[in-house]
Amino acid sequence: MTAQLTILRGLPGGGKSMHAKRARPGTVIASADTFPGLYSVDSEGLTQLDVTLLDPAHGASMRTAIEGLQAGRHVIVDNTNLSAEEILPYVALAQAFRTECRIVTIPSDPEAAFGRQTHGVPYAVISNGETGEVRKTYTFGDVDTGENETVVGGYVSMIERFEAFEAPFHWDYLPWLRQLTLDGPGEDNEFADWLNGLIDPVG
Repeated sequence: MTAQLTILRGLPGGGKSMHAKRARPGTVIASADTFPGLYSVDSEGLTQLDVTLLDPAHGASMRTAIEGLQAGRHVIVDNTNLSAEEILPYVALAQAFRTECRIVTIPSDPEAAFGRQTHGVPYAVISNGETGEVRKTYTFGDVDTGENETVVGGYVSMIERFEAFEAPFHWDYLPWLRQLTLDGPGEDNEFADWLNGLIDPVG
């Protein structure tokens, strides 16, 4: 297996991990989600994210990717990678290792993906600029803000970042970098064929 890097990008619940699990044996999966303690379940059965562990979790994901490429393996980055800023460090990694790199966008219906996601991401995080109070909503489409309130995070913000994605112009001039969109199993594109075990990931 030749060293190569596949960067998945998509909303939580959009199918990234499902697709990554269909990779051939020997593929290295780099994901912040597997970091110990990042997610826990509270007494009400809700998944909670420990934001203090996001930094080491993403550091561990990057370390896994580096070690995989050093070992000459195919590495799949299974994080949301919603913005170019999140993807850039991994693109730089591929550049440093002089390896083939694919950025694969996995579109999904936002409402369906929100219902499937297991990360406990609220639909909206709303902050009151006057009182400092923060509240969360967990119903898709619920962004009813009152006086002095603004949406400061949550799934709705992730949707906006995903849809606003713009690749840096210089990526078009990197011969080892390709950007693909996965339309779904059975569609006529290379990545879907690879997921079905029909062709090698690159070449």
